[in-house]
Amino acid sequence: MAFQSDPRTALPAALEGDDRALALRDALLQVRTTLMRMHEGDLDGRIDAEGFLGVLLDMLRMDLKHAMALMDRTAGKNVRPSTEPLGGLAEMLNRTAEKSARTVERLKAEEERWRLVLECSRDGVFEFFPGTWERTFCSSGLAEMQRTSLKELPPVKRWIKFIHPEDVKARHILKDILQRTYIKGTYDVVFRLLCADGVYRWRQCRGQVFRDAEGRVARTLGILRDIHSRKEREDDFKYRATHDVLTGLPSRPLFHQHLLQMMASAKRTGKAVLVVMADLDHFKDVNDTLGHHAGDLLLQVVFIASLARESGAFDMRDVVRGICDKLIRRHPHVFGTEEARDSDAVLRNWERIKAEERQEKHQDLSILAGVPEGLPPLLKASRLQGKAAHVGFDWPDGDAAPLFAKLDEELDELWEATSRGDARDVEEELGDVLFMTVNLARRLKVDPDAALSRVCTKFKDRFQLMERMAAEEGRTMSDHSLEELDALWDRAKERLFREEERGRGPSPR
Repeated sequence: MAFQSDPRTALPAALEGDDRALALRDALLQVRTTLMRMHEGDLDGRIDAEGFLGVLLDMLRMDLKHAMALMDRTAGKNVRPSTEPLGGLAEMLNRTAEKSARTVERLKAEEERWRLVLECSRDGVFEFFPGTWERTFCSSGLAEMQRTSLKELPPVKRWIKFIHPEDVKARHILKDILQRTYIKGTYDVVFRLLCADGVYRWRQCRGQVFRDAEGRVARTLGILRDIHSRKEREDDFKYRATHDVLTGLPSRPLFHQHLLQMMASAKRTGKAVLVVMADLDHFKDVNDTLGHHAGDLLLQVVFIASLARESGAFDMRDVVRGICDKLIRRHPHVFGTEEARDSDAVLRNWERIKAEERQEKHQDLSILAGVPEGLPPLLKASRLQGKAAHVGFDWPDGDAAPLFAKLDEELDELWEATSRGDARDVEEELGDVLFMTVNLARRLKVDPDAALSRVCTKFKDRFQLMERMAAEEGRTMSDHSLEELDALWDRAKERLFREEERGRGPSPR
């Protein structure tokens, strides 16, 4: 290599007393040493190659001008300066620049390779700084896992709000990390995380925290993994291991475990524990032929009859005999000589015979007496209307128009009562509207209690989705105006409708 020559020999004797020339010589010596180490890969990445070369060229640009000026001054003295070191320096600079360029290209290729690996991974990778709440990196896999996009992914400081309230450990760890007080260096926790579609799903988060000079959490790296399917399988296996497959009742090992817990609790508290055992011959035949629901009802009847037998009131034989006698007595068209042309005639005979039985027992003779007072109001209204219909007190068959007209009439009366401002009249007229609504439901063969329960569930789902959507925006429900709440309601309704359509699938053609 041309640059292997000693730069000290390149200075003419006429320049040896010049301070600038001497400084240039020393600089060249230092540059030569550094470039040789760089070329041989002996710097271990301790300097910035591009920055070093920039500073070097600036230094040479100034010192070479001065050196050339000195050479011009000695031109008339027959001094021939050597440029061998400068030529070697240029060659070394070129080779070093080429090597740096190849290193940069290699690093770029490595970066692209790791980027592709992260993008292809189904796990979510993230990095953030707890002190500034800044999310420096987040892979697309995490956004896909949360059923959203990178742009709509919530800020780090709000992640804790999306962890299920029952998963206390995960909420505590994330809170400590965000507050920069986490003690351990690594974390591995399983929890349920609320996704953008409003569903909690099981996730596993593993990562490591890095601390600053003061020992506080400076940044954290983590991987979020979807384990929802695995957790569902584990829960299913656990349930199957502790419950009967056919009946769904707890298995013997689970019963034994609960019994031991109850006995231990009774020993601590001094409270008694009651254990009831029933063994019925041929009970499996009942489940296999009539179904497990009928079998469960039979178990309750047997249990009550057993308690009554111990008190001397009646036993199971009395129960069976009473049921048989009632069926024979109330179905004279089957077991007697009477005739019933249709189902309405059967029901009329049934109610007539019940009235005769109540008269014999000196009970209330009203056809409505059989409706229990403790029934829920909707069910009670439907039963009262049905009893009255059995004796012909009902709207004409086949046409629901009169019922709609009557409902409109009741609504008008409610409006008039509201205008008068009489609270008692309003309550009474509203009751008439509800009673007429139940009557209409009965005519349409709709269970009013089931219909109202379904509407309540629908309202609850929509409202809770509104709350989650508001939380995703960093706001509470009370922060919204009525117009904003109406718009939020419409969005929630539309989202649930789309999810229902996706769950229903394409309609058959």
